[in-house]
Amino acid sequence: DTPCLAGGDGAHAIGREGLNTGCPGGTYKHRFDVADVVATGPVMNKELNLALDDAEFLAVFPMKSEGTARLIGTVEEGPEGQPLEWKDVSRNIIERLGIDVRRVNWFSSYHVHHRVAAHFRAGRAFLLGDAAHIHSPVGRQGMNTGIRDAVNLARKLAAVLQGRADHRILRTFYPQPLPSAPRLLSTPTHPPPATPPRTTHPRP
Repeated sequence: DTPCLAGGDGAHAIGREGLNTGCPGGTYKHRFDVADVVATGPVMNKELNLALDDAEFLAVFPMKSEGTARLIGTVEEGPEGQPLEWKDVSRNIIERLGIDVRRVNWFSSYHVHHRVAAHFRAGRAFLLGDAAHIHSPVGRQGMNTGIRDAVNLARKLAAVLQGRADHRILRTFYPQPLPSAPRLLSTPTHPPPATPPRTTHPRP
């Protein structure tokens, strides 16, 4: 009947501090930007479009309203202490894809980290999702590993609460960091699509 605590409260998890576990790792050098725009051009076709080269990438996600899309790419760092704005985004790849942005409805930028907690459990307190591991968005790893964490813990908690297993089964919830953590942390930040998208190439 002893209560359990499961902390899935994200990258700045209070639960992780309570477990007194570090989260070693680092931060990728690229800074990403995301903008919801009203635009015209060949890739504004209600399909997912992705352009990727050695220097830049741009993902164009269709949105519900006509002529709107979410653009995700990389942005150069601005002046020290000043927030980044849409004007700081490179126009090279946008122009190569023939995108004419008429209006920016929302813009933000963020860093991507690669960190893994030293341990995911202390007694009956547990860490899962971004509270336990933060890494490249390639292949939707954050979502997929977070779901795996939740399923793993939920099955074990249900078995204990329903009397189908002894509480000691909870000790098997990742007693050590994920075996795949080094591979996750070394994955490049440029995210390929989970399924092949329509890719628009520069016109001659």
